[in-house]
Amino acid sequence: MDLPSSRMRVGDMKEIKYQIGDKVRIEDRISSYDNKCIPLPHLSQFIPSLNKGERITFRDGQVVFEIKNINSGYILCECIQAETTIKKMSSSLFPDSRIVYDSLEDEDIFYLKKMCKLGLIPEWIAVSFVEQDYQMEEVRNICSEVWGNNNIKLMAKIESKNGIKNLDDIMKWVEGIMVARGDLMSSITPYELPDLQNIIVKKCNAEGLVSCVATGIFTQFANSKFCSKAEIADLYLIIKEQADYIMLSQETGNSKYPFECVEMINRAKDYFESRFNSYYD
Repeated sequence: MDLPSSRMRVGDMKEIKYQIGDKVRIEDRISSYDNKCIPLPHLSQFIPSLNKGERITFRDGQVVFEIKNINSGYILCECIQAETTIKKMSSSLFPDSRIVYDSLEDEDIFYLKKMCKLGLIPEWIAVSFVEQDYQMEEVRNICSEVWGNNNIKLMAKIESKNGIKNLDDIMKWVEGIMVARGDLMSSITPYELPDLQNIIVKKCNAEGLVSCVATGIFTQFANSKFCSKAEIADLYLIIKEQADYIMLSQETGNSKYPFECVEMINRAKDYFESRFNSYYD
Protein backbone atom coordinates (compact mmCIF):
# COMPACT_ATOMS: atom_id res chain seq x y z
CA MET A 1 0.00 0.00 0.00
CA ASP A 2 1.35 3.43 -0.98
CA LEU A 3 0.45 6.56 1.01
CA PRO A 4 0.99 9.66 -1.18
CA SER A 5 1.48 12.17 1.69
CA SER A 6 0.10 15.71 1.42
CA ARG A 7 2.20 16.51 -1.64
CA MET A 8 0.21 18.37 -4.25
CA ARG A 9 -0.97 16.99 -7.57
CA VAL A 10 -2.38 18.92 -10.50
CA GLY A 11 -6.16 19.33 -10.55
CA ASP A 12 -8.49 18.90 -13.50
CA MET A 13 -7.04 20.53 -16.64
CA LYS A 14 -6.36 19.93 -20.31
CA GLU A 15 -3.07 18.24 -21.15
CA ILE A 16 -0.69 21.05 -22.14
CA LYS A 17 2.84 21.16 -23.52
CA TYR A 18 4.35 24.40 -22.26
CA GLN A 19 7.34 26.09 -23.88
CA ILE A 20 10.38 27.65 -22.26
CA GLY A 21 9.56 31.27 -21.46
CA ASP A 22 5.82 30.71 -21.03
CA LYS A 23 4.29 32.65 -18.12
CA VAL A 24 1.65 30.81 -16.09
CA ARG A 25 -0.36 31.23 -12.92
CA ILE A 26 -0.29 28.25 -10.55
CA GLU A 27 -3.38 28.55 -8.41
CA ASP A 28 -5.05 26.87 -5.44
CA ARG A 29 -8.10 25.47 -7.21
CA ILE A 30 -9.41 22.03 -8.19
CA SER A 31 -9.79 22.72 -11.92
CA SER A 32 -8.96 25.17 -14.69
CA TYR A 33 -9.39 25.18 -18.45
CA ASP A 34 -7.33 28.31 -18.97
CA ASN A 35 -4.05 27.35 -20.67
CA LYS A 36 -2.23 29.96 -18.60
CA CYS A 37 -3.44 28.57 -15.27
CA ILE A 38 -2.34 25.32 -13.62
CA PRO A 39 -4.72 24.21 -10.83
CA LEU A 40 -2.89 22.94 -7.76
CA PRO A 41 -5.28 22.15 -4.89
CA HIS A 42 -4.08 23.03 -1.36
CA LEU A 43 -1.34 25.35 -2.66
CA SER A 44 -2.38 28.14 -0.27
CA GLN A 45 -1.20 26.30 2.84
CA PHE A 46 2.32 26.01 1.38
CA ILE A 47 2.63 29.53 -0.08
CA PRO A 48 4.16 31.02 3.13
CA SER A 49 7.12 28.62 2.67
CA LEU A 50 7.84 29.77 -0.91
CA ASN A 51 10.22 32.45 -2.18
CA LYS A 52 10.86 34.16 -5.49
CA GLY A 53 13.46 32.40 -7.61
CA GLU A 54 12.65 28.94 -6.25
CA ARG A 55 11.53 26.17 -8.57
CA ILE A 56 8.40 24.11 -8.88
CA THR A 57 8.80 20.90 -10.87
CA PHE A 58 6.26 18.55 -12.39
CA ARG A 59 6.41 14.92 -13.50
CA ASP A 60 9.70 13.95 -11.87
CA GLY A 61 11.43 17.16 -12.88
CA GLN A 62 10.65 16.97 -16.60
CA VAL A 63 8.77 20.29 -16.48
CA VAL A 64 10.20 23.12 -14.37
CA PHE A 65 8.92 26.60 -13.54
CA GLU A 66 10.65 29.43 -11.67
CA ILE A 67 8.60 31.43 -9.18
CA LYS A 68 8.48 35.08 -10.25
CA ASN A 69 5.84 36.49 -7.92
CA ILE A 70 3.88 35.25 -4.92
CA ASN A 71 0.31 36.21 -4.10
CA SER A 72 -2.48 35.01 -1.84
CA GLY A 73 -3.78 31.78 -3.36
CA TYR A 74 -1.55 31.70 -6.43
CA ILE A 75 2.00 32.15 -7.71
CA LEU A 76 3.22 33.59 -11.01
CA CYS A 77 5.87 31.46 -12.72
CA GLU A 78 7.97 31.18 -15.87
CA CYS A 79 8.71 27.89 -17.61
CA ILE A 80 12.45 27.14 -17.67
CA GLN A 81 12.33 23.48 -18.76
CA ALA A 82 9.69 21.62 -20.76
CA GLU A 83 10.43 18.01 -21.69
CA THR A 84 6.84 16.74 -21.57
CA THR A 85 3.25 17.75 -20.93
CA ILE A 86 1.43 18.66 -17.74
CA LYS A 87 -1.94 17.02 -17.17
CA LYS A 88 -4.43 16.09 -14.47
CA MET A 89 -2.80 14.31 -11.49
CA SER A 90 0.76 15.24 -12.54
CA SER A 91 3.03 15.21 -9.50
CA SER A 92 4.55 18.47 -8.26
CA LEU A 93 7.56 19.29 -6.12
CA PHE A 94 9.18 22.40 -4.64
CA PRO A 95 12.82 21.21 -4.46
CA ASP A 96 14.26 24.54 -3.28
CA SER A 97 11.63 25.28 -0.63
CA ARG A 98 11.47 24.26 3.01
CA ILE A 99 8.27 22.24 2.84
CA VAL A 100 7.57 19.19 5.00
CA TYR A 101 4.59 17.18 3.81
CA ASP A 102 2.24 15.41 6.19
CA SER A 103 2.76 11.65 6.00
CA LEU A 104 -0.88 10.92 6.79
CA GLU A 105 -3.98 12.86 5.83
CA ASP A 106 -7.47 12.37 7.25
CA GLU A 107 -8.43 10.57 4.04
CA ASP A 108 -5.57 8.09 4.51
CA ILE A 109 -6.65 7.29 8.07
CA PHE A 110 -10.24 6.85 6.88
CA TYR A 111 -9.18 4.25 4.31
CA LEU A 112 -6.89 2.46 6.75
CA LYS A 113 -9.80 2.10 9.17
CA LYS A 114 -12.06 0.95 6.35
CA MET A 115 -9.52 -1.72 5.39
CA CYS A 116 -9.47 -2.93 8.98
CA LYS A 117 -13.28 -3.19 9.06
CA LEU A 118 -13.12 -5.31 5.90
CA GLY A 119 -10.61 -7.62 7.52
CA LEU A 120 -7.74 -6.45 5.33
CA ILE A 121 -4.21 -6.04 6.68
CA PRO A 122 -1.55 -4.63 4.34
CA GLU A 123 1.77 -6.46 4.29
CA TRP A 124 3.66 -3.25 3.50
CA ILE A 125 2.82 0.45 3.76
CA ALA A 126 5.09 2.80 1.79
CA VAL A 127 5.11 6.45 2.88
CA SER A 128 6.01 9.25 0.46
CA PHE A 129 8.36 12.18 1.11
CA VAL A 130 9.71 11.00 4.43
CA GLU A 131 12.14 13.61 5.76
CA GLN A 132 12.00 13.13 9.54
CA ASP A 133 11.84 10.07 11.78
CA TYR A 134 8.73 11.35 13.58
CA GLN A 135 6.76 10.93 10.34
CA MET A 136 7.32 7.18 10.38
CA GLU A 137 6.69 7.06 14.13
CA GLU A 138 3.30 8.66 13.45
CA VAL A 139 2.43 6.07 10.79
CA ARG A 140 3.57 3.26 13.10
CA ASN A 141 1.34 4.59 15.89
CA ILE A 142 -1.68 4.91 13.58
CA CYS A 143 -1.20 1.32 12.39
CA SER A 144 -1.15 0.16 16.02
CA GLU A 145 -4.25 2.22 16.77
CA VAL A 146 -6.15 0.78 13.79
CA TRP A 147 -4.98 -2.84 13.82
CA GLY A 148 -3.61 -3.31 17.34
CA ASN A 149 -0.72 -5.75 17.41
CA ASN A 150 0.27 -6.26 13.79
CA ASN A 151 3.13 -7.29 11.55
CA ILE A 152 2.72 -4.46 9.05
CA LYS A 153 6.06 -3.45 7.55
CA LEU A 154 6.80 0.20 6.81
CA MET A 155 8.86 1.51 3.89
CA ALA A 156 10.08 5.11 3.81
CA LYS A 157 10.37 6.70 0.38
CA ILE A 158 13.45 8.93 0.29
CA GLU A 159 12.80 11.77 -2.15
CA SER A 160 14.61 14.86 -0.83
CA LYS A 161 17.82 16.24 0.65
CA ASN A 162 16.31 16.19 4.14
CA GLY A 163 15.39 12.54 3.70
CA ILE A 164 19.02 11.78 2.87
CA LYS A 165 20.28 13.91 5.77
CA ASN A 166 18.05 12.13 8.31
CA LEU A 167 18.30 8.65 6.79
CA ASP A 168 19.93 6.98 9.81
CA ASP A 169 17.17 8.19 12.16
CA ILE A 170 14.43 7.24 9.70
CA MET A 171 15.84 3.73 9.34
CA LYS A 172 15.18 3.06 13.03
CA TRP A 173 11.42 3.16 12.42
CA VAL A 174 11.06 1.11 9.24
CA GLU A 175 11.63 -2.29 7.69
CA GLY A 176 12.50 -0.90 4.28
CA ILE A 177 13.79 2.11 2.34
CA MET A 178 12.84 3.11 -1.20
CA VAL A 179 15.22 5.18 -3.32
CA ALA A 180 12.49 7.19 -5.07
CA ARG A 181 14.73 8.47 -7.82
CA GLY A 182 12.26 10.60 -9.77
CA ASP A 183 11.64 13.34 -7.23
CA LEU A 184 14.96 12.79 -5.49
CA MET A 185 16.86 13.79 -8.61
CA SER A 186 14.94 17.08 -8.70
CA SER A 187 16.47 17.90 -5.31
CA ILE A 188 20.08 16.97 -6.06
CA THR A 189 22.54 17.16 -8.95
CA PRO A 190 22.26 14.25 -11.43
CA TYR A 191 25.75 12.95 -10.70
CA GLU A 192 24.95 12.60 -6.98
CA LEU A 193 22.18 10.08 -7.63
CA PRO A 194 24.22 6.90 -8.36
CA ASP A 195 26.38 7.47 -5.28
CA LEU A 196 23.41 8.14 -2.99
CA GLN A 197 21.59 5.11 -4.37
CA ASN A 198 24.63 2.95 -3.64
CA ILE A 199 24.96 4.35 -0.11
CA ILE A 200 21.29 3.74 0.72
CA VAL A 201 21.28 0.17 -0.61
CA LYS A 202 24.50 -0.62 1.29
CA LYS A 203 23.08 0.84 4.52
CA CYS A 204 19.93 -1.26 4.12
CA ASN A 205 21.94 -4.42 3.51
CA ALA A 206 24.11 -3.71 6.55
CA GLU A 207 21.09 -3.08 8.80
CA GLY A 208 18.99 -5.96 7.48
CA LEU A 209 16.40 -3.66 5.91
CA VAL A 210 14.69 -4.20 2.57
CA SER A 211 15.87 -1.86 -0.21
CA CYS A 212 13.89 -0.82 -3.27
CA VAL A 213 15.07 1.26 -6.24
CA ALA A 214 12.22 3.01 -8.05
CA THR A 215 11.37 4.82 -11.29
CA GLY A 216 13.12 5.78 -14.49
CA ILE A 217 14.75 2.43 -15.13
CA PHE A 218 13.42 1.38 -18.56
CA THR A 219 11.38 4.41 -19.65
CA GLN A 220 12.77 4.55 -23.20
CA PHE A 221 12.38 0.81 -23.78
CA ALA A 222 8.80 0.90 -22.46
CA ASN A 223 7.84 3.36 -25.20
CA SER A 224 10.01 2.18 -28.10
CA LYS A 225 11.13 -1.40 -27.39
CA PHE A 226 14.66 -0.09 -27.90
CA CYS A 227 16.92 -0.60 -24.90
CA SER A 228 19.54 2.13 -24.52
CA LYS A 229 23.02 1.47 -23.19
CA ALA A 230 22.29 3.78 -20.26
CA GLU A 231 19.16 1.85 -19.28
CA ILE A 232 20.77 -1.58 -19.33
CA ALA A 233 23.83 -0.23 -17.47
CA ASP A 234 21.51 1.31 -14.86
CA LEU A 235 19.74 -2.03 -14.33
CA TYR A 236 23.10 -3.82 -14.12
CA LEU A 237 24.22 -1.43 -11.37
CA ILE A 238 21.01 -1.91 -9.37
CA ILE A 239 21.36 -5.70 -9.48
CA LYS A 240 25.07 -5.54 -8.67
CA GLU A 241 24.37 -3.35 -5.63
CA GLN A 242 22.04 -6.12 -4.40
CA ALA A 243 18.91 -4.04 -4.11
CA ASP A 244 16.04 -6.28 -3.01
CA TYR A 245 13.35 -4.83 -5.26
CA ILE A 246 12.90 -2.75 -8.39
CA MET A 247 9.73 -0.69 -8.72
CA LEU A 248 8.49 0.52 -12.10
CA SER A 249 6.14 3.47 -12.54
CA GLN A 250 5.76 5.09 -15.96
CA GLU A 251 7.26 1.98 -17.55
CA THR A 252 4.17 -0.06 -16.68
CA GLY A 253 1.61 2.57 -15.69
CA ASN A 254 1.64 4.72 -18.80
CA SER A 255 3.62 3.22 -21.69
CA LYS A 256 3.23 1.39 -25.01
CA TYR A 257 5.03 -1.82 -24.03
CA PRO A 258 4.49 -2.49 -20.30
CA PHE A 259 4.52 -6.30 -20.53
CA GLU A 260 7.57 -6.38 -22.78
CA CYS A 261 9.31 -4.02 -20.35
CA VAL A 262 8.76 -6.36 -17.40
CA GLU A 263 9.81 -9.38 -19.47
CA MET A 264 13.02 -7.68 -20.64
CA ILE A 265 13.95 -6.58 -17.12
CA ASN A 266 13.38 -10.07 -15.73
CA ARG A 267 15.50 -11.65 -18.46
CA ALA A 268 18.30 -9.14 -17.92
CA LYS A 269 18.09 -9.56 -14.13
CA ASP A 270 18.35 -13.35 -14.37
CA TYR A 271 21.35 -13.06 -16.69
CA PHE A 272 23.16 -10.54 -14.50
CA GLU A 273 22.58 -12.62 -11.37
CA SER A 274 23.86 -15.76 -13.07
CA ARG A 275 27.02 -13.91 -14.10
CA PHE A 276 27.54 -12.49 -10.60
CA ASN A 277 27.12 -15.97 -9.11
CA SER A 278 29.68 -17.40 -11.53
CA TYR A 279 32.25 -14.86 -10.33
CA TYR A 280 32.16 -16.45 -6.87
CA ASP A 281 31.90 -20.14 -7.88
